[in-house]
Amino acid sequence: MFGVNDMTQSPKDAATLLGQKDKDNQESMRAASPVTYVHQDEPPMFIVQGTDDKLVPYKQAVILADAMDKVHAVYHFHTVVGAGHNPYFGLNINSATGHFDTGGGGIGIFEDREVEPMIIAFLHSSLAKKPSTD
Repeated sequence: MFGVNDMTQSPKDAATLLGQKDKDNQESMRAASPVTYVHQDEPPMFIVQGTDDKLVPYKQAVILADAMDKVHAVYHFHTVVGAGHNPYFGLNINSATGHFDTGGGGIGIFEDREVEPMIIAFLHSSLAKKPSTD
């Protein structure tokens, strides 16, 4: 949910998360990007992303889903139209202060009534103990 998946597509996040020294280092950005490590035997993944996320662009979720598709890994991707970064309300950066506030950034993801049941169903199906074949 709301993850930065490819630092190479997000230099601002790279500077924040990796520090100024590595903000332009493509190898460091790739190494810090979850999308770099996607593989066919990936555990099932549940991706939820809002289209109005001002902190982590929607494109980041699409990049991860595309990488999962390429290796035929199991995932479920759900888009919440109009949702922002925070799970309950939109989270935005106040341009005057440079700090986060709770205004703007779209609706909360749980405004989409499908999200919570999807999360529960995904966890049940992914984490349920499988019967032994022994």
